[in-house]
Amino acid sequence: MNRFLILSAVVACLAGTSQALGKYEPLPHYVTLKSYQEAQAECAVYLQVPDDRLQRYLREGYPDEPEVHCLVLCVLENLRAWQNGTLQEHVLANYFNLLGQPVCFCTKGKTCPLHRCYGR
Repeated sequence: MNRFLILSAVVACLAGTSQALGKYEPLPHYVTLKSYQEAQAECAVYLQVPDDRLQRYLREGYPDEPEVHCLVLCVLENLRAWQNGTLQEHVLANYFNLLGQPVCFCTKGKTCPLHRCYGR
């Protein structure tokens, strides 16, 4: 009798498990899209760049300073435009190519000393 109860319980568990697995649907794949400005704001908070200094960079341009190199690298990595030490030009073009014309960012990217940030 005990064997029958145990066997019944195992069969019920297996049936419930297989029924639950049959209804399993994987989670939808989420993609987070963010603007250049959003990525830059996140990096400024992460790197503790004061807001007034960030606004100055936006008004006057990015000076050639180590803090700015790290900020730019953070933004590029945040946008997935910097991978394995290489500028992904096609990714960056999605953010700045408003006229639909070919744009080359490589010349500035190859000479930019971003590798100094984070020991890279």
